[in-house]
Amino acid sequence: MAQKRNIHGKKPGFKVPEAYFNTLENSVLTKLKSNSYSEKSGFQTPKDYFRDFKLETPSEEKTIKVIPLKEWTKWMAAASIVACAVIGALYIDSISSDGNIQFSDLDNDMIERYLDDHLETPEEFIDYDNTSVIDIVDQNIISLKDKDILEYLNDTIEDQDFNND
Repeated sequence: MAQKRNIHGKKPGFKVPEAYFNTLENSVLTKLKSNSYSEKSGFQTPKDYFRDFKLETPSEEKTIKVIPLKEWTKWMAAASIVACAVIGALYIDSISSDGNIQFSDLDNDMIERYLDDHLETPEEFIDYDNTSVIDIVDQNIISLKDKDILEYLNDTIEDQDFNND
């Protein structure tokens, strides 16, 4: 089982002395207490530095030359921003698809599938009270013959599955 856990199939060549981790803390503390690590960094402050420290400020003010922005520089910055916006808009327009999709471009099956998926009843799609379609529907219902209605009902009943599985 131990052989399966070792990827290389060999024992690693590194060993830790016995009780190394148990004695590590004590050995580090004894070295610190013995001041064997009291080496100096080499940086020293001069004698009485903080007592004699004086902040010296220049007595005379230096004049600073102020260079104002020229008027044309402001206009150049504004023009470059507008140019970037125009180029960006043209680029976006060039990578977009040619033309917009019109409703007439859609396939009838695609429209039917969309309406089946997104509408629960046909009344959601057509507002019969506020359209002139209601007159056409009424005329078509009146012109239906009894024979056509019976054929439709027979076909619908034959297509239905009445098995209650």
